[in-house]
Amino acid sequence: MTPAVNAAYTLAHWANEGQGDIDALIVSFALQGRALRDGDLTDAERMLMAQASTLDVIFHQLSRRAAATVDRSLGTCDAYLRLALKAQSQCRATLEALSLVKNPQPVSIVRQANIAHGPQQVNNCPPSHSRAAEREIPPNELLEH
Repeated sequence: MTPAVNAAYTLAHWANEGQGDIDALIVSFALQGRALRDGDLTDAERMLMAQASTLDVIFHQLSRRAAATVDRSLGTCDAYLRLALKAQSQCRATLEALSLVKNPQPVSIVRQANIAHGPQQVNNCPPSHSRAAEREIPPNELLEH
């Protein structure tokens, strides 16, 4: 199954659309995929902005509901505020994603990556400058016999 077909069936299910619209949805998703492949991010930008706006409205609605219930039920108020703050966090993440789509970060090619789970020291000087080259360890006398 292609992503366009999967998305069309999922959207039709959630939107309670009739099965007759599936073909139009598949074509629409396929066109969006081709535009994305060609470097046109207009649909992605519009989608992210619409989602951020929707999440902002959800945040404000849940905040108002929390304020309305603070005197009657502290548990209900707490639940509304938690949901409101989750919506706010998702709104921020969506706007951050939109910013990255509009202004991609420059790519850096790094010659060496040092990954350690504790303290780590990396010496990137040429071998001629290392201390190991300054002192030589004499061979063990027992090995000569």
